[in-house]
Amino acid sequence: MVEEPVCPVEPPPGALLDQNGCAYDTDGDGVYDGIDLCRNTPEGVTVDRVGCPLDSDNDAVADYLDLCPGTPEGVIVDQDGCPLAGENLLSLTGVNFAFDKAVLTEEAKTILEEAVTLLKETDGIVEVRVEGHTDSIGTEAYNQDLSQRRAQSVVDYLTSRGIDGNNLVPVGLGESSPVASNDSKAGRAANRRVDFVVNQ
Repeated sequence: MVEEPVCPVEPPPGALLDQNGCAYDTDGDGVYDGIDLCRNTPEGVTVDRVGCPLDSDNDAVADYLDLCPGTPEGVIVDQDGCPLAGENLLSLTGVNFAFDKAVLTEEAKTILEEAVTLLKETDGIVEVRVEGHTDSIGTEAYNQDLSQRRAQSVVDYLTSRGIDGNNLVPVGLGESSPVASNDSKAGRAANRRVDFVVNQ
């Protein structure tokens, strides 16, 4: 009488079977061949339910290869998973200052916590331009100077929150790059913003 092979586990639906009728796992990642869509995953790499390396930030670079985990959704990255130069990482409106000054309001500091979280992911990996923008109220020269001082104020705040200031470059752009019309209150509010851009 031929003895039936004993498999360590009952083969799940879709798993490929060896000559003994047992499911097998070529790369040893815990997902059986036939179900595993990535059969050559390196040893020790964490995989998803179909056996492919995790990609937590969905940038098409697996976590174990990603030098910039946590890249924001939609940002174009290089082969190491890091944002390309010139990519806008984050644009924040509502980063307000005391009237006609470069002093951050408490509300602005709360909003900047989003940038703190993002920059902790890329700290030491990419250099980031902190771009200050104004609306068109006032002279162009005045707005240029004000935006530079405000960009520096944002950098100072971020460094106080643990971000390496050597990786932050404050750049004031004044009223030169509006994203909306300055003819309305809402448009001017949209133009008063801080952008975080990967430096060239």
